[in-house]
Amino acid sequence: MSSSNWQSILRHKISGRRGHVGLFLALALPFCLPGVLMADSVVVINEIMYHPQAGEPEWIELHNQMGTLVDLSGWSLTGAVEYVFPNGTVLPANSYVVVASSIQGSLRGLAGRVLGPFRGQLSNGGEEIRLVNNSGRLMNRVRYGDDDNWPVAPDGAGVSLTKIDPGRESETPSQWTWSDEPNGTPGAANFENAAPPIRPLRFNEVCPAGDAPFFLEIVNVGTQPRATGDVWIETQGSRDSIYVFKDAVLDSGRHVVVTQSDLGFAPAPGDRLFLGLAKGRVSDAIRVPSTLAGRHPTGTGLWLFPAHPTPGQDNAVELCTDIVIDEIMYHPLQVPQSGTADDESKTWVELYNKGTQMVTLSGWRFDKGISYTFPEGTTLAAGGYLVVARDRAYLASVFPDVPIVGDFEGRLSNEGEELRLLDARGNPVDQVRYYSGGTWPAAADGGGSSLELRDPRADHNCGSAWGASDESARSAWQSFSYRGVVQASPVGNDNIYHEFVMGLLDAGEILIDDIHVIADPAGQPQELLQNCDFSRGLDHWRIIGSHRHSGVQADPNDPGNPVLHLVATGPTEHMHNHAETTFVRGAQVSNGQEVEVRFRARWVTGSPLLHTRLFFNRLPRTTVLPTPLRSGTPGHRSSCY
Repeated sequence: MSSSNWQSILRHKISGRRGHVGLFLALALPFCLPGVLMADSVVVINEIMYHPQAGEPEWIELHNQMGTLVDLSGWSLTGAVEYVFPNGTVLPANSYVVVASSIQGSLRGLAGRVLGPFRGQLSNGGEEIRLVNNSGRLMNRVRYGDDDNWPVAPDGAGVSLTKIDPGRESETPSQWTWSDEPNGTPGAANFENAAPPIRPLRFNEVCPAGDAPFFLEIVNVGTQPRATGDVWIETQGSRDSIYVFKDAVLDSGRHVVVTQSDLGFAPAPGDRLFLGLAKGRVSDAIRVPSTLAGRHPTGTGLWLFPAHPTPGQDNAVELCTDIVIDEIMYHPLQVPQSGTADDESKTWVELYNKGTQMVTLSGWRFDKGISYTFPEGTTLAAGGYLVVARDRAYLASVFPDVPIVGDFEGRLSNEGEELRLLDARGNPVDQVRYYSGGTWPAAADGGGSSLELRDPRADHNCGSAWGASDESARSAWQSFSYRGVVQASPVGNDNIYHEFVMGLLDAGEILIDDIHVIADPAGQPQELLQNCDFSRGLDHWRIIGSHRHSGVQADPNDPGNPVLHLVATGPTEHMHNHAETTFVRGAQVSNGQEVEVRFRARWVTGSPLLHTRLFFNRLPRTTVLPTPLRSGTPGHRSSCY
């Protein structure tokens, strides 16, 4: 076979598979085949200059994380700007390429490492940039901004938005900072020592103009005294100005306060403040808030909202740590033709008070993932639970004994979401970033279970700290039967195979027992199956493919009765991924013959859709096993505590 045919086949396998096999092929291809291949590779957005200094261009830098070159021919940047990489664009291993609005200013000396111009303009307020390969697959995406924990410095200080670690994911604000060098580091590593430099001088407290005179506080978080003769503060927004410090020394851990009188005016809420050093380097930046704000811990923590100003001292921030997000129903089980409320109506979030005192929730709010503000007078007793529902009326009809508030706005993503609960001042109370894969429980992702925190004291953002609610006790055994006249299959040769086949239509688990296939049930009944009750284990049964993890176990309600625990990691198919058994003594089922199928079954988790058939899909039937109306443990201790 020719090299080009091999390339075509292997590229097809890569695009059609996920996981370790696809990754292995993607990594192996450049080494085992001649020439440059246009295979999926790990190329990421690494640095963004979206608000440059006057006369400087906007640009986006890409980094090839691979140990081999990548052909970018036909790849594109979309979203905020548009650019298609021309044929022959090759990015060497561990290297960088810049796509710019124009090649001028600081980019003039980067011949061969700058492409462009791109079409469009990068918004100073934030925008989405997407990197798409030549097959239309999304390779990397960044939704940058200058608020909500995104660094403010790149928005006007002449520095770039810079990835802290090129090997980490791109969508979380905490993975980004700003360049140490004015105009960024286009076409080169972001930092000399692979990490941002220590920035000892930091804004620590900001009091906006209003009832009290405006002031801002700076703290030295370094271990050494710092001279202030080269320190400046630039204000951009309602009034552009620069304040230069007097030549003095700020000892480690000490504060210095700059007042409205020092600046000559009071910055307005929304103005940007840049704390700078010599040679245009930026040590910190903040957008002036509308209320008193201070870092917690001092100088290094997030910007929070103290109860009162403390100029020249550490900030006094009161945080409630007793209320935790304890349970999340984000992807309820969807049962076709169930006649119940839609999926969104069944979603909810549970709070738990792990403290010893009642907590008043008046004015508290969810501001990420969902939107909801707790009404005046809402309280949560020590050791108590409170559920915030998408549809309070529906959930109250299912759980009438549970305290429920709502309705929240927005939706809980089935793919993963960040939830954040703030107190009345806007300070964080609890925050969870759940996912639908990895170490996070699969049964909570549409399998009929909620996402339960195993221990309220655990690390919420660790997947193993969460479990899926146990719903198995809520289902019950039920008998099913149907009759039909066997019809000829489209493939013909129906007498070649003499098997009964069954499988779930998606990932899930059921218990099944007493399976019977009766020929001529109204005349001279003939049992076609053997070991119908699994009293001899899996004798005469073959279980393959996505159903291979199935096995015989004791009935939870009757330990002396063996049943089949049918486990599917994916859907059943025509000739694979199922459980099958051959008819007794070579018996055959003729087309036109009436046959009855009977069994007992009980849903456990996941898909409730059981497909039963004779081979070649003769006499097919999809049975919807009953699932419980109640799911999860709202208002009660987690089942996996």
